[in-house]
Amino acid sequence: MPIVSLKEFLNRPLDYLIVGGGTAGLCLAARLSEDQHTIVGVLEAGEYSPNVPVINVPGFLGGAVANPAYDWTFYTEDQSHVNGRKMRLPQGKGLGGSSQINFLGMVRPSKDEYDAIEELGNEGWNWHSLLEATKRSEDTVPSERTPEQARGLAIGPDPALHGKNGPIIKSFSTSQSPVYAKLFDALEHLHVPRNPEPGGGFAVGSTFVYNTVDPRTATRSYAATGYYEPNAERPNLLVVFDTGDSREGKRRATGVEFIKDGSRLWVAVKKDVILSAGSLQSPKLLELSGIGNPRILEKHGIETLVELPGVGENLRKCRKDHVMAFTVAEIDASLETVDVLHDSAEAQRHAKLYKEKKGLLSTLQAPAYVFIPASKLGDAQAWRDVANVQCTAYLASINNPQLRAGLARQYAIQQRWFCDENHAQGEVSFYNGHFPVPTLQPKPGKRYMTLNASILHPFSRGSVHIQSIKLALKLYETEPLTKLVVPDGLVFPTKDDLEGDRLREFVKNTCSTVYHPLGTAAMMLRDLGGVVDNALRVYGTDNLRVVDMSVFPMELASHTQSSAYAVGEMAADIIKRGA
Repeated sequence: MPIVSLKEFLNRPLDYLIVGGGTAGLCLAARLSEDQHTIVGVLEAGEYSPNVPVINVPGFLGGAVANPAYDWTFYTEDQSHVNGRKMRLPQGKGLGGSSQINFLGMVRPSKDEYDAIEELGNEGWNWHSLLEATKRSEDTVPSERTPEQARGLAIGPDPALHGKNGPIIKSFSTSQSPVYAKLFDALEHLHVPRNPEPGGGFAVGSTFVYNTVDPRTATRSYAATGYYEPNAERPNLLVVFDTGDSREGKRRATGVEFIKDGSRLWVAVKKDVILSAGSLQSPKLLELSGIGNPRILEKHGIETLVELPGVGENLRKCRKDHVMAFTVAEIDASLETVDVLHDSAEAQRHAKLYKEKKGLLSTLQAPAYVFIPASKLGDAQAWRDVANVQCTAYLASINNPQLRAGLARQYAIQQRWFCDENHAQGEVSFYNGHFPVPTLQPKPGKRYMTLNASILHPFSRGSVHIQSIKLALKLYETEPLTKLVVPDGLVFPTKDDLEGDRLREFVKNTCSTVYHPLGTAAMMLRDLGGVVDNALRVYGTDNLRVVDMSVFPMELASHTQSSAYAVGEMAADIIKRGA
């Protein structure tokens, strides 16, 4: 997959052209180019960054987020329900896309969530097919914990459910913090059990998750290292990067117009043009090409070639992202957390340890996740009743009948799941240290732990998120975890933030998304507001497809990396069999 000159790229007769060399895009490119008679081109607006510590070193988790060299650094418009703040929307920029800047978790949703994709009219997209696609992407490293350690950390995977010899290496963190098992013990006191195998279709409970770290090198495993580098010399897969904006063709896509060094250029394609630019940019490219809602296109002087009102809408209409609030507590100073790296001597010591594939920098420091049903967060039936009223009013406000029908179908599925003990509605994740919070800095010499509380299947704003953060706060006071927290150790939120109705304002002022946007080019029936069919082909076109997380119609109670690789693998199979 050589990185070629612009001249060579423009002169080669491409069979397939993929716009975006990210998580799903590189996966698809590598799989299609397995046929040596097929010529595949990849256009990537960012750079290739193979030796960057903030990308490669697991202990620098999050270090590439908001860095414009590796992140598009998108923000929302002012959001009225979070006191007018703009919300950060990171998206990876460069070969590897968001897989080079994400937080490394390799987590699957429940069986019902994947099956719901087929229920929404997409034959062949279900738990079985997506599980097999996911496994093709994986190379699973067995745990080296003792049986006793594995029980304490809820590590008990079924090897049959996990891939071997795939491009992306996944392993368990080697971090030895005693907090993990005590956190899980505290959760059991609150009637949330351990789940030693969340990858088999039932995700509820506390678990030590897989992460995309290669323990042999102590580096991130991602789309560029797994799907690009092993195939870098394939003569039939061509990559050109730093291409700026791009625009694909009409009802039959004949190629892509893009910008390079200020010049507008055109590259032709014989078979398919495939958008793999992510949930925030694939719909933008569709609209630039005249595919979308005519009312929106007309505002920008763009001729409507294909009327698809669902383009870009599903993120806003259905709130297709997770919302998260942080809590931070000071813990026993004898515990080793990432906070020690603020000390120059300790930072140097761990830099030396990293050369031996050891220490805090060598492994993920956020491996403990908890997926929680609504019943463990409070009165689930009351929340569902309130949500039903809100959803009914919101549906009535939507003028387009297709969008209204599609959203009603999704709401019906969510309502079915809401009081089901087998479905997670909230998540609490652990970070071994003081997670970077703009409004609060760690104090030198102190040690901290962070619990991040999220809602996973949002109907809309509301009290569910307040309850999820209350659960995180309660954990600090629950045995045996409370023994590690110093007296009055809660530092974020403060005591003042917990008085009266102030917690709600604290959440509004500090919450963020979890960077899992999807649904903006939803794979649903066209009369439900869908944008692509079950072959990922854009409605009203012959050979234009979308292959990224924008095609997933509903938010997943999971992190999205695993599903992004799955959609790339699924797309490759679909295209190869001529669908």
